Amino acid sequence: AGLVVYGTVFHNAFENRIQSSFDPELGFSVDRNVGAVEFTGADFQVGWDPLEQVTLSAFASFINAELQDNLVGTTSGSIIATAGKTLVEVPDVTYGGRVEFRPVEGLEFGLQYKFVDSRYTNDLNTEETEAYSLWDFDARYELERFGLEDSYLQLNVTNLFDEEYLGSINSQGGAGLATAQVGAPLTVQVSLRAGF
Repeated sequence: AGLVVYGTVFHNAFENRIQSSFDPELGFSVDRNVGAVEFTGADFQVGWDPLEQVTLSAFASFINAELQDNLVGTTSGSIIATAGKTLVEVPDVTYGGRVEFRPVEGLEFGLQYKFVDSRYTNDLNTEETEAYSLWDFDARYELERFGLEDSYLQLNVTNLFDEEYLGSINSQGGAGLATAQVGAPLTVQVSLRAGF
């Protein structure tokens, strides 16, 4: 039974962090400079094969992304008190795991889980999304036993429990209300890969 553990701690300092934000007056996203941003955090991963037919893996990420400067309003020239606030769209915590099971040669099942913590939607951190959890399932059947090399039939089920969540965020900067893309609902895909 193999065990692999990986971890890293990091600190990154950006002088001129560019952030994309939606401008409601223009009707499209624009890039803007939010000044100095410091990222501090840690990432961990572990993989384990307790049995020949089973693989377990897990990950966790902890991030603090802090704005270091106050911003100047683009239209009024007023100071926006963003120093010490959290950068938009960056969750403090994400974690998850995956189980793979191979009961017989050529057949594999997988189940995975991911948690994403709440995320702020504007520079002043006055609005945030809810945290969410997603489960995905997949299965693959190799077709070599039928004389079809490099071929398989695959089933993918994403968002297994049809969780309602917000995906990418269109921040408006400042304290403006943001819009967000609704996350994908329960989706089932069946695919056939044929190798020649």
